[in-house]
Amino acid sequence: MTPTTIASDDFLYSFDSLEIEAIELEPTEIDRAIQLSDRAVGDTRQWQTYLNALALFGCERWVAERLPESAFDTTTCLLLEQPSTPIDAVCNVRIGDFKVCLLAVTNLTDESVTIPRAAIDLPEFSAQFYILVQVNEEIDRVTIQGYLRYDRLVEVKRALDLQPTAEWTYEVPLACFDLEPDRLLLYLRCLEPSAIELPAIPPDRAVNWIAHQAEISTSFPQL
Repeated sequence: MTPTTIASDDFLYSFDSLEIEAIELEPTEIDRAIQLSDRAVGDTRQWQTYLNALALFGCERWVAERLPESAFDTTTCLLLEQPSTPIDAVCNVRIGDFKVCLLAVTNLTDESVTIPRAAIDLPEFSAQFYILVQVNEEIDRVTIQGYLRYDRLVEVKRALDLQPTAEWTYEVPLACFDLEPDRLLLYLRCLEPSAIELPAIPPDRAVNWIAHQAEISTSFPQL
């Protein structure tokens, strides 16, 4: 196969799309991610916190560049308030009027994506869009790879009879994600948030989850 054959229009289109969705991280963002990870307990938790923080800061700039009319709201972001959270996802972020959850991954070679059960099954942390963010910490780059709508995720769970693992996560097939970030931008621009309805938080659980994080981390099975 010659180099000319490899450089097909489809290949170039895919390469251009990758470059459009890729964000080069700034040194200040990397330093901030390190500071957040230092607040987590244990090497594994610190590493995941670091990746999650890079995903958060990269996605924030992606939205600023691609969707400048929409606010990127981290006021209630669990990661920023409690870096030692046991939930390995960036929960409670808002893009405009949509609630989103960021899933930081280092590669897309696996056939499934790990999503914490709490980020799906607990109304406090569920999101209208679960955004797949690939983090390449070696070259300080993040890439928005795709997304999964909450209503679609619920359908997948039911159709495939997904059960939580011993680590209280779901393994969701990568094939269920839409790997066209431009469609996500279209949804965020044009869709009404009410079109993707999220479960209501039961009145008896209307508590300050961040203040009660230590209790929550040992109570996921009961919840």
